[in-house]
Amino acid sequence: MAQRIPNLEEHLLVAAAALIEEAGLEALSLRELGRRAGVSRGAPYYYFSDKEVLVARVGELGFSRMGARIGEAVRAHRDPLEQLRAGLRAYVDFARDDWNFFHLMFSVGLKRDRTHSDSDSPSGEYSYSSEAARNAFGILVHGIVDAQKAGLLLPGDPLLIVNVLWAFTHGIAVLARGEHLKHAGGVEPLFEAGLRALLDSYRPPRVRSRPQAD
Repeated sequence: MAQRIPNLEEHLLVAAAALIEEAGLEALSLRELGRRAGVSRGAPYYYFSDKEVLVARVGELGFSRMGARIGEAVRAHRDPLEQLRAGLRAYVDFARDDWNFFHLMFSVGLKRDRTHSDSDSPSGEYSYSSEAARNAFGILVHGIVDAQKAGLLLPGDPLLIVNVLWAFTHGIAVLARGEHLKHAGGVEPLFEAGLRALLDSYRPPRVRSRPQAD
């Protein structure tokens, strides 16, 4: 008798993310997913009507997981800048620990549209692949807004600042995954030095960090 798999839908999504990373999006099919996941080849059809829906759900789960991780890291601090730093560090850690999801989440295979946009939010009316994606990004945007309200960052467009910090953080995550970073200390000192320099460029002079001694 086949062993019952708790939360079969999530089990299938995790297996799909691994299959995409291993063999590419073109290798994914619902029948192949059933085989790889160790269930009947028809089981995935109960949850996903077609491949496009499956890919969208994989991305949604990935963003949900990342958002939860960022949120947990942010809640561990009270200072807005420390919250922001912790949230961005959690982004790097998620990429390291859940690369199968992370890679798909930012691939051309995951469609984005304006269905999940919100013109009244600081996140802006931009295209997202899911509500989970918009919410994860929104945590970082609100982190900028909170730091500005506390006088820890200069007034200005929060989307401009968050995109600068996001681009840096995403680059660190991807380069670290591919072992392309050219520094013996690895990710941590590069992340801290880069983030400190970027944040200082948006801080009022009175709250800028002091250079650390060698």
